[in-house]
Amino acid sequence: MTRFCKHWLPILLVLLMLAGALSACKSQGNSGTTTTNRTNSTSEPSSDNGDDGEDTDVNGYLNDSLPKTYNFDSDFVIYSWEDQKTWEWTTDTDKNPNDRVASALFKRQAHVEDRFGVTIKLIYQPGSWSARNQFIKTLANSVNTNQHEYDLVGQYTPAAGIGATQGLYANLNEVENLNLEKPWWPSSISRTCTVGDKLLFVTGDITPTLIRNIQCMFVNLDMYDALSLSDYTDGRSIYDVVREGDWTLEMLKTLAIGRVGNTENTYGMTIASGVSADPFFYGGGFTLVENTDGVLTLSDSLKSEALYGYFDEVKKMFIGAYSDIAMEGEDPFTERRAIFEAATFTSAQTFTEKGLRFSVLPQPKLNKDQLNYATCASFWVTMYSVPVDADSTFMSGMILEALGSEAYRTVTDELYYEVFQKRYSASDNVDSAAMYDYLSGSVVFDAARFFTDYLGMYAAFRGGVNDSSDPNGSWSTIYSGNKDAWNLKINSLYSKVQ
Repeated sequence: MTRFCKHWLPILLVLLMLAGALSACKSQGNSGTTTTNRTNSTSEPSSDNGDDGEDTDVNGYLNDSLPKTYNFDSDFVIYSWEDQKTWEWTTDTDKNPNDRVASALFKRQAHVEDRFGVTIKLIYQPGSWSARNQFIKTLANSVNTNQHEYDLVGQYTPAAGIGATQGLYANLNEVENLNLEKPWWPSSISRTCTVGDKLLFVTGDITPTLIRNIQCMFVNLDMYDALSLSDYTDGRSIYDVVREGDWTLEMLKTLAIGRVGNTENTYGMTIASGVSADPFFYGGGFTLVENTDGVLTLSDSLKSEALYGYFDEVKKMFIGAYSDIAMEGEDPFTERRAIFEAATFTSAQTFTEKGLRFSVLPQPKLNKDQLNYATCASFWVTMYSVPVDADSTFMSGMILEALGSEAYRTVTDELYYEVFQKRYSASDNVDSAAMYDYLSGSVVFDAARFFTDYLGMYAAFRGGVNDSSDPNGSWSTIYSGNKDAWNLKINSLYSKVQ
């Protein structure tokens, strides 16, 4: 089981205890194995890193290995993209005194500042898709003239790849005080995005954007029950379908197509946008690039017969070949006119505000033989890098590690509470929390998505399945027309980051 998935097990235990159903519990993560539950407390998460070097805090959460206190007596300047600041940092909790996530973000910053004798200063600039190049240009102007202006960079996912290919970042594998083996850093980041011996960006519990932007499926539980969809699953609930590994593309079609009686403007499934094609690609068990000890190669899965057939089925869904499945955004789902919705996890907040009875689900698999569920996160995830000209990589590494560690014990729990714990009945809490455990453990990180601008691969599947002008377009044509160029780009990436 992945370390990222293991992080959620204590949270699930809290929910189980609150539901009065504390019992032996196991959940399937990315490896399909089980893990031993650790004891956890229902008290408020602790921000203390332990007494006398203890490994865990009072609630059973792992502490970092940093000094308990350290006095840098310094400003700590973070250059970040303005588009996401409300999800990253909160400096004024008076406006939302009941916002537990905002309060946790505020306390996280204050505690890190007090513990290490720094004053965190944030410098913002627009940095999403249309502004990513200008964002990096501003950073490059500072780094290339050795202004030592920034101690840390928080950026939109594709911007991280641009900065990495321009030589702007320190190798995180060599930054002192940063321990990428800790559970607040997803291990798959290091495994998939190291090029040669260099890892130049990382994400994890340090930012709520990772959790909010996991691509997933949602189910309207009221519609599921009203339409007696368990009749098509041998009497099983949707939760049991997932748990037993039967949540596949074919099962989704079985439950969605022809089940709403062709009622006008009512759908078996709606799709938030064409971007939702990306998680279907990863959900089928495919990747664009494979990484073996820092050596990147074009994935063998791209030339498989399995992908050729899978592409055809997903394309039918995205171009409206199935009348019950349409790209209508999330409105039909929020208006209780769709059974399923393909979207990012952040939509859960909207669905909660609308008073829906729903659950999050992992992406469906290619077939029952596929071992694990898989998905990706959208590009709206903040990636952190240390500028190569940072005044002190010693300080940058320590504060980066502390921000991730602190968030792991505090911010993530509060975000989880806001989305799940406060809105469900006790029984729904247990099942839906288990579904999120499957989802969170299934996130795939693919170097091709981070190095979007350089490799130019990320949108090939997405573009193909969304191309209604060519309803008979095939993956074999897309692959054969691009594989040589992709291989050349992958091979040349090494020279860009060394």
